Amino acid sequence: MPSYTFNEGSLELPSLVTDRSINILVLRDSTMGDPTTLVINRDVFEPGETLEVCVKRQLALLARQMRGIVEVRREPVSVGVTEIPGMLVELHATQAEGKTYQWQVIFPVNEKDLIIYGFTTVKPFNDQHRKTLDAILASYTPPEVESS
Repeated sequence: MPSYTFNEGSLELPSLVTDRSINILVLRDSTMGDPTTLVINRDVFEPGETLEVCVKRQLALLARQMRGIVEVRREPVSVGVTEIPGMLVELHATQAEGKTYQWQVIFPVNEKDLIIYGFTTVKPFNDQHRKTLDAILASYTPPEVESS
């Protein structure tokens, strides 16, 4: 049985397991103003799907969960110590609670798996938000690099 490790411990699991876990982190840096949430999702590419098509699919999924989404811009980004090519999508949504601002960063970790970072706040992004996001993106280390 494969071992699955997480912050609080580890488990022995059946061999046919796909990790679709979600991590929710609240960043409380006073230079960014209100707390900012970093949500880390895992997903898989659909057969034959490119990163661009995957981004469209992810945004369609997000639009079903949140009303009033407006895409502001997209830009290619490099993620991690191995400079994995990814896509940053900036958007905002107006909901009953008010407006939220979000960056979605989508990047592959191998041929079939991908990670989505959702960086969300209730006020417009400032320079410190971008510095923090860039530092988080640059710090990503894939497991094969950690173990070498």
